[in-house]
Amino acid sequence: MYKLLSILILIALLVLPSTYAQEDPQAPSENLSLEEFACIAKDPQSFKDCLIEAKTTGMPFIKITAPIICQSRNDCSFDMSNLKSFLKISPKSPENKFIRKTDFGYSLINIQNSVEIELTGLTFEDQSDNGCPLGVICPAFVSVKNSSNIKFDKVTFQKTQGISLQIIDSRGISILNSAFKDSYRSAVNITAKDFTEKIKIENNLFENNSGSALTFQSDVLGNTSTISNNTFINNHSKGAYEDCVYPCTGAQIKVLGPTTNLRIVDNNISGGTNTALDSLGLYSSGIEIGGQNIKQTMLYCNEISGNRGSGIVQSPPFTNIVGVLISENKIWGNGLNLNIPTATPDTNNCYTQECKLSCAN
Repeated sequence: MYKLLSILILIALLVLPSTYAQEDPQAPSENLSLEEFACIAKDPQSFKDCLIEAKTTGMPFIKITAPIICQSRNDCSFDMSNLKSFLKISPKSPENKFIRKTDFGYSLINIQNSVEIELTGLTFEDQSDNGCPLGVICPAFVSVKNSSNIKFDKVTFQKTQGISLQIIDSRGISILNSAFKDSYRSAVNITAKDFTEKIKIENNLFENNSGSALTFQSDVLGNTSTISNNTFINNHSKGAYEDCVYPCTGAQIKVLGPTTNLRIVDNNISGGTNTALDSLGLYSSGIEIGGQNIKQTMLYCNEISGNRGSGIVQSPPFTNIVGVLISENKIWGNGLNLNIPTATPDTNNCYTQECKLSCAN
């Protein structure tokens, strides 16, 4: 099938006028793109068929031309495991979303043991007035495990019943220019049982998620992970904890041990307020450094404001915390700006709304 596709593309290039071969420079150009020959998905079954074609023939593009509406796990629960060649999935137009209804007890997309997948311009949405039933934790909407070089670019996750995006034991993951809003749990959860490294989270918006915007764990010497130029607004807004023994600590960004080689740079973290939770002493902080075995982690040039808990807080146990640098951050208007018993902040942080940082653009 893929060989036939290549032949058709070659014929089209020979038959249709090329931009470079036009004799009349005023004539309209007709540029052919490989994406014009994408596998078309307009419902759950056709999307499954396209995934099978990508796996068996190497078809590199899937185009979503209508909303993919999922009523049950039998219809959906899309398997994207063992994909070993480049695959890009994108919508023809913004209204062509992935929508889950009625049944939220499964991950819609499972990426496992795969490489070189790019999800661009997609929207993932749950449609329900309530979160998961009390005592039930819904699985992540999209799950990535044991995979590498996976890119999420200009994607939107909204009103997800479980975690929006979960990444486990993967490397070379990029989350760029995307929005995570109004999840009933946390937005992005990154954990490492064996390895997780070279994670890039850049230019995203995290807003009004019930749990943390981002929980992060990565314990690999070598490639650095970065969280940079993101906007975090009023996350952990409804006190949805991954686990909690009262009194619980919560934060918009939560760094868990073991973690090594992490840079949190140039982010704006504001809000973190909930009147009902605040009355119980369950304050949300901006950044929490939680647990033990956290090494070579830099918090640099962030602005952290208006969190009812701390701007930056460290939670116990306070063991094996090595090389944590907190430098040139603007931390103001929080319940307590700094609460870090075993990490030493640099003297060039500042603590008023008016102060200026030399690192700021």
